[in-house]
Amino acid sequence: MKERWGLCRADRLTVRQRCQTARKGDVRAGNARVRRDVQLAWRWTGFQKDSQLTQWYTAGQKVPAGDIRKTMIVALARKLLVVAVALCDDR
Repeated sequence: MKERWGLCRADRLTVRQRCQTARKGDVRAGNARVRRDVQLAWRWTGFQKDSQLTQWYTAGQKVPAGDIRKTMIVALARKLLVVAVALCDDR
């Protein structure tokens, strides 16, 4: 009987653990390409602090608005994609 219960991990999780597991699934939801672009934008802001795009992003966050952070990071990801395509086309 113990062997069966060892396989049913979901039965042993507390309510808090179930909520945390559900939240982790939200991060992986959506379009994989867009998610990858947004992750690239977050890394860009961390490593390229002096670039014009990062300064544009940080200046846009100072505006008091609702959920501007998410909107701005997606816009930054799009701008990075446009710059990358422009660099590839110049070759």
